Amino acid sequence: MYCLPFALSLQAQKRNIMMRLHKTLFTALLLWICATAIAQKPVNVTVQQRQLSPTELEVVFTGKINAGWHVYSTNLGAGGPTSAVLKTETTEGLQPIGGLRASGKEIEKHDAVFDMKVRYFENQVQFTQKYQITAPTYHVKGFLKYGACNDHECLPPMRVEFDYTGKGAPEKTAAAEKVDESQQKTTEKEEEKKDTVAATDNLTTAGDSLTADS
Repeated sequence: MYCLPFALSLQAQKRNIMMRLHKTLFTALLLWICATAIAQKPVNVTVQQRQLSPTELEVVFTGKINAGWHVYSTNLGAGGPTSAVLKTETTEGLQPIGGLRASGKEIEKHDAVFDMKVRYFENQVQFTQKYQITAPTYHVKGFLKYGACNDHECLPPMRVEFDYTGKGAPEKTAAAEKVDESQQKTTEKEEEKKDTVAATDNLTTAGDSLTADS
């Protein structure tokens, strides 16, 4: 009789040990699957900046996607897979023009796992953020976050970091600003002179008309 509680205690300890072992094995299996998927690099994303003009530039992410995998588009909504999104940590001398733009052959379908419509890309995709340069120099730093899956597994949210500096249109010097101001004043004076001449001509024409009527 005295051995019964001790035996029950041993059985409970064994059950707890087995449950912890199962959880550990399951976690290790998930980590192994994720590590294997990452090692295979099913998605390769590169980033570059393109200066379109002295006042505009683009940060462009180009993704090459292995067969069977897909990368999700932007703005998928809550409760769904990881959307592609741009996170900016530093923005100096730049102003974003619009939001992150996805380009490529976008596929839209209902996903049974998330129970919602999703949009994604296969084979290749580009994500582009456009900026207006507002200063003689600029600095932009951040990362693209995106999600990728195949029919059996998903990668953890992936990051592609970027950090760019450069030069934009030079600021006008004080002398150049004075020249512009002088030109503007000259133009205004010429316009006033034209208006005065036109008014004088109108008065002369009106006077001639009255004389003729007399």
